[in-house]
Amino acid sequence: MEPYLPSNWNTSALHGAAPAACALLLFALPALVAVSVCLWHLYYRCASLQRQLVQSEERLSLGFEGSNAGLCDWDIAGRKMYFSPWIHRQLGYAPGAFARSPRVFFDYIHRDDRRAARRALCRHLKADETHTHEFRLRAHDGDYRWVRVRAQVVRRPDGKAIRMVGSLIDVTDRKLAEDKLIEEKELAEITLASIADAVITTDNHGRITYCNRITEQLLEMPRKALMMQSCDAMCRIYADRPNEALPDLMRPITWLDDAGGADRNLTLFRPDGTRVPVHKSVAPIAMPGGKTIGAVIVLRDVSEARRHAEQLSYQATHDELTGILNRREYERRLTELLDSENRLSKVNKEGRGYAVMYLDLDRFKIINDTCGHAAGDALIRQVATELKSRLRDGDLVGRLGGDEFGIVLPRCGEADACRIAEQLLDTVMNIQFSWCQRQFTIGVSIGVVTSDAGMSTLKEVMNAADSACYMAKEKGRNRVHLFRRDDEDLSVRQTEMEWVSHIKTALKQDRFCLHTQVVKPLHAGIDPSGRHQEVLLRMVDEQGKLVPPSVFIPAAERFDLMPQIDRWVIRHSFKALAELPPEDQPNTLAINLSGASIGDERLLNLIIEQQQETGLALSRICFEITETAAIANLPRAVAFINRLRELGCRFALDDFGVGMSSLNYLKNLPVDYVKIDGSFIREIVDNPIDRAVVESINQIAHAMGKRTIAEYVENEAIIASLKAIGVDFAQGYGIEKPKPFFDAGCTCGVVEQPGGRKAA
Repeated sequence: MEPYLPSNWNTSALHGAAPAACALLLFALPALVAVSVCLWHLYYRCASLQRQLVQSEERLSLGFEGSNAGLCDWDIAGRKMYFSPWIHRQLGYAPGAFARSPRVFFDYIHRDDRRAARRALCRHLKADETHTHEFRLRAHDGDYRWVRVRAQVVRRPDGKAIRMVGSLIDVTDRKLAEDKLIEEKELAEITLASIADAVITTDNHGRITYCNRITEQLLEMPRKALMMQSCDAMCRIYADRPNEALPDLMRPITWLDDAGGADRNLTLFRPDGTRVPVHKSVAPIAMPGGKTIGAVIVLRDVSEARRHAEQLSYQATHDELTGILNRREYERRLTELLDSENRLSKVNKEGRGYAVMYLDLDRFKIINDTCGHAAGDALIRQVATELKSRLRDGDLVGRLGGDEFGIVLPRCGEADACRIAEQLLDTVMNIQFSWCQRQFTIGVSIGVVTSDAGMSTLKEVMNAADSACYMAKEKGRNRVHLFRRDDEDLSVRQTEMEWVSHIKTALKQDRFCLHTQVVKPLHAGIDPSGRHQEVLLRMVDEQGKLVPPSVFIPAAERFDLMPQIDRWVIRHSFKALAELPPEDQPNTLAINLSGASIGDERLLNLIIEQQQETGLALSRICFEITETAAIANLPRAVAFINRLRELGCRFALDDFGVGMSSLNYLKNLPVDYVKIDGSFIREIVDNPIDRAVVESINQIAHAMGKRTIAEYVENEAIIASLKAIGVDFAQGYGIEKPKPFFDAGCTCGVVEQPGGRKAA
């Protein structure tokens, strides 16, 4: 079959060219095969290189992404930029949507970082080192991420930069951590700078790695001079040991050996040798694994606190007015001395001996009352100064009361103690005290007790010295009295002091009771009711036995306890009288008052208070005061009596006749009754002088409009004599023995002895 040929083809020509074409084909076929093979090899090589390039890019990309970094490439000549997919993902942009040119890229940089980034880039393009810079890039959500760019410039042989290739790392977390760390550091710096303590950190070798401003002030050195210096070189810390000499006073403190501990009473030595009291605390600086890398030392300047503590200690042990020991510290130190002496005696060793003095100023009250308390204080200070100046080193002087002083002389025998006491006596006597252009002299009574007396307790020694001082006053004042156990006067004094303790206890425990004794009219019509009674006081001892007033009243009078007793008697007398049935109540109840209560405003208020509480008419109350108490301060007694008489009370003058000027004083005292002293009544039957005295007193009292009462009436003969004389009332065992005043604290009977004393 013939092939189809176009109609315009010349088949003859075709047949003529066929051999030539076949020859050419045969000649070119090997070359074509060779070219095809080369092309195939070239294609395969290109495909292999392409695969290798892709793999390389994948490895590079994975490597960057694995290190939390992305690839960036800047074609400087073409003004194009390439950022790897990791960067797009990290910033939240779609692939290829992030900056493609430098101009756009800089728009993504935070405006606060933009200028610095441009400068850093320009600086890098002119140099050969690696470009490193950190700045913030805007993410797709509008937030900014901190990135760190590290890139290298590619240059042509002539040095012109044509490309920059590098990595971009997201360092946001690190920057936030750094910012937080910086913030915490600044906060710590501010805190450490603001606290009042010196804070030092050291390494394990004790070298200073940090110190705050207070440390500079405490050590008086700048921080630069302290850094990396040894703590021991900059300052030394010593522990104080009180009561030791200076060479043995200090003990070095190792900085790190006591880490975790705190010490008080420490002294810091500055490099210049000056001292500062400090409180130190040390704590180790440990890593999370427990390894110690240093220590934190806190030093507090306690100069002011220590001065304050020393001041408080001084105030607690010294008298504020005089600066000498107060009573508490004086007794504490005396107790230590006595304990030491007792310990020596227990091991059969002879003690070193001591003497104790009790000093009471004479005529001090006159100056204090005349010139005022300021003058009294000035005098006390002057006396204290003079006493201190005359004592030996180691002797103690203390202020025991208002104008009372105590002195302790260690290692002192009896002869030396008496000699020193006489010197102190002369010293006080020679004091010339001036106040408001007036001159005063004073004296002092001194009681001395030595270790020879065999006292072993503070109470025994103080009581003995006080008793000896009292005896010095009793014997005329302004003298020295040495305590001896066989001294009869001191024995009486000791007994009275013991009773003082019993009286105070009885008052506290309400161990007093009241008795009453009838005061009987001797003539018809004087007291129709016949109910006139006197209150008598008794004390109940620890065994429940009654103690008559003659035993305890002298001690109460001597030691100013009578006002307390008077108030007890008044309260219980009013109460008992109010609680008696009307038919048993006396018309007149006589209550004794001591001289110490005359003029006492508190007693007046108590009487008014008791009247208001009980509702008793004060006209039924008759107060008895002794003649001696009345004439001791006559104007005061008259004013006191008149005030109570205005309230309705009556008064009796007790023990009348014992004074030398009784009759002279009687006309000035507004009393209702005169009680003739029992010393004139006992012998009135057989002694004409006593009878004459009673007759005179009775006549004068009646002339003044006063009733008379005879005390200590013990038999019918005395009663008959008194009736004959015309005495109005009689009281005593011959009339009726005392009996308990029921509901007044005592319901038991008592065997009264004739002549027993009444409540004063």
